[in-house]
Amino acid sequence: MAVRAAIANGNLTSASTWGLVDATSYLDSQANNTSLTTSYVESAGFTPGAITVDGIGIKVAARSNSPSGTVSVRIAQAGSLVSGTEVTINVSDIADCVSSSSTSSPETDDSTGWVFFVFGTPVSLSAATEYTISAKCSVNAELTLYRNATAGNWSRYLRTTTTGAPAAGDDMIIVGERDSAASVTARTVTMDSTATTQYGSASTTAYIAALFVGDNGTLTYGTTAATNYRLLIDGYIRIANGGTINVGTTGTPMPRDSTAWLQIACDVDAEFGLTLCDGGTLNLQGQSRSSGQNYSWDLLGATLAASSTALVTANSTGWLSGDTIIITPTGPTYTDEHQTTLNGDASGTSITLTASDTVAHLGATAPFIGAVGNLTRNVKFGGDLAAGMTNILVGQLATFDADWTEFEYMGNSSTEAAFYVTTTTGGFSLDYCSIHDVEDDVVAIVGSSFNNVYVRNCVFANYNAGSGYFISMVGATSGTDWSISDNLLVGSQTTNHKGIVVADSEGICARNHVAGLSDNGIEFGFTDDVLFDSTQFADNVCHSNNGSGFEFGNSASDAFKDGSVFDGLQAWHNVLGGIQINAGHHGITLQNSILAGNAVGGIDFQATSYDLVLISCILAGTSEQAQPYGFYHDADGVSSIRLYDCDFSVATGLYVAHSTADFHNVGGTWGYGTFQIMADYCQVGASTVVSGLSTGSKLGWVRFQRYNQTKDDHRAYYKFGTILRNASVFNTAAPSVEMQPSSASDKLEGDPWYIPVDDASSRTISVYVRKSASYNGNQPRLIVRRQDSLGITSDTVLDTMTVGTDTWEQLSGAGATVTEDGAYEVIVDCDGTAGSVYVDDRAAT
Repeated sequence: MAVRAAIANGNLTSASTWGLVDATSYLDSQANNTSLTTSYVESAGFTPGAITVDGIGIKVAARSNSPSGTVSVRIAQAGSLVSGTEVTINVSDIADCVSSSSTSSPETDDSTGWVFFVFGTPVSLSAATEYTISAKCSVNAELTLYRNATAGNWSRYLRTTTTGAPAAGDDMIIVGERDSAASVTARTVTMDSTATTQYGSASTTAYIAALFVGDNGTLTYGTTAATNYRLLIDGYIRIANGGTINVGTTGTPMPRDSTAWLQIACDVDAEFGLTLCDGGTLNLQGQSRSSGQNYSWDLLGATLAASSTALVTANSTGWLSGDTIIITPTGPTYTDEHQTTLNGDASGTSITLTASDTVAHLGATAPFIGAVGNLTRNVKFGGDLAAGMTNILVGQLATFDADWTEFEYMGNSSTEAAFYVTTTTGGFSLDYCSIHDVEDDVVAIVGSSFNNVYVRNCVFANYNAGSGYFISMVGATSGTDWSISDNLLVGSQTTNHKGIVVADSEGICARNHVAGLSDNGIEFGFTDDVLFDSTQFADNVCHSNNGSGFEFGNSASDAFKDGSVFDGLQAWHNVLGGIQINAGHHGITLQNSILAGNAVGGIDFQATSYDLVLISCILAGTSEQAQPYGFYHDADGVSSIRLYDCDFSVATGLYVAHSTADFHNVGGTWGYGTFQIMADYCQVGASTVVSGLSTGSKLGWVRFQRYNQTKDDHRAYYKFGTILRNASVFNTAAPSVEMQPSSASDKLEGDPWYIPVDDASSRTISVYVRKSASYNGNQPRLIVRRQDSLGITSDTVLDTMTVGTDTWEQLSGAGATVTEDGAYEVIVDCDGTAGSVYVDDRAAT
């Protein structure tokens, strides 16, 4: 095994491209570091023999933020300069060493690494002679170099003029050459390998890279048509500040009829990975499967019947024979995704599958439409074996851009995610990519602030082990320039795996399709300083997941700012709620959304939710899976909810009525859970409209204006009964107010009315009351409520009904003399478990 450094521009497999690194001089250690002084400090000695060398590589740990002066490097013999080996450049010529904040492994604690000083002409060293490498700065402490445990024993190498192509086990270094101040010769190596040669010494020390690309160094893949490029690295890949790896570029992507592999040969999970340091650039640029047909995934255009191989997509995808596809489950069983290959090129919207599935996948009746994703791309990155997951770490100032790239066998833990992204002012972009056969966290966007992060039009599939997320924001509190949109996330054969977790940042999370996960589809966790509009979190679809479709808040501090809007959410056939509210939220609006066939309920309230508004939403069961409730409230405290033009228990197409109740209040942990719901122009259809109010507090109610969108039908449900408008039973003219009590021990209080009264005066109040034949409660009463500000210090019963059933009786009485201008609050109450009380013709004199 050897180390080879680029000595010329040329092909990776060409001998003339590489100079052999002298093994006796080579030291790659980051055990410690020391700042340079104005005097030369010598390394430990080494004896290379009679060789010819053309330059010195040193490993930079840090550079002054405002550099001045020069740095000089030389070969010395017995402390004296070896003629022709001293090279001096400006400290400012060296790339800045801005450290990423990542604490993950492998480390991103140095962003510059190797810098190469080239001689004017090669220098021949003598046999049997000990030499040292020495370095100094003209200004003290402007540059810091890595070393081992011995002070001054710098990490370094000598490049010889002996050329040779890299062989299996060889490490490679690609950096530019600096020969004087403000002068650099860039080095570009063209990756032309098509063999399965495993390059790299397999060092498990992260900073000893099997492939190092740094300052003014570029590794760029060839782009010849009909070529299968392959670079297999047995060890770490490190792209330092000023270094670039191109597997295709945006201007010249990999040709459609070529493939390009950049592969890391891990034998165990996270054995090796790729570190993209601050200032480094990684471009992975493939192309769509067919020209002009940019579909990484699509909706089904028709239901795929069980045992059928004839699949129809919504659009003409241009997918090719042999492509691997995955189809989402559409029923309530999250493991029912189907993966197979294409048996022939797609013909318009028609695709023939190699293998059929045993279950159907819905695609004919909106909104119950599954999706299909294509996992095949012509640019590929990943681990070598399913047992050997790798990862990519992206520094704060790094640039990562991948289009039409296939990533597989990646991810290991929360700090070794498939993509561990710390971008602040750099850039991270995944577009039209596929990411499959992964473990633990996949795209982990970390840090309190990030920008320029884009994950769009991608397919995430086959989460195979561990617990975590496909896409997550960890600890984010600021940043607006990001987008997670138009992605398909499907397939999870492990527990506790979620789709997307969005934290405190006002970017875009829209039009994602999440299905077949073992936990929640999309989670939103915000503090109340985050405000977003209806376009930012719009048209996300979560179905057939083993958790909830959406989760609002995953800690007690999570909330949304007043005025925030969700638009067009769909949650159907999830094992828990369509939306599960786990924390206090207030002032948010949910509009044009569908919550259907979720096993717990449309919205599962696990925490108080203030001022929640629903506009034009549908909540119902389906013929595939019953949804027992539209609202399932299991929280302490009061949730205030307003509904406009919503449909509960619609029964058309695959929709069916809620199996238990449209609205259900459980009562919370302490039995104080209460919702207050105002439903305006809404439809209901369950056999029981409201259940469970009796388990909550007396404050709970559900009120309807235009019940079932019917003119003049208004009603309200309370803890101890129901109040509704009655146009059939009245005293002098329709309508009357009908009270239907439900408790023999607690009073149902009618809606209050208010009677103005002047200071030092009183008024006589009257009302007509009637009992139905089946009424079994105590006699109804006319009451003026306590109001201390008016001098009324207790509830006052003005009159009690005395007549029998089906007879109108006027109840009347004089209210107390008040102590200032105000208004009486007047009610009629009753109790019982059957029958009705009618109230009409209220008056005051």
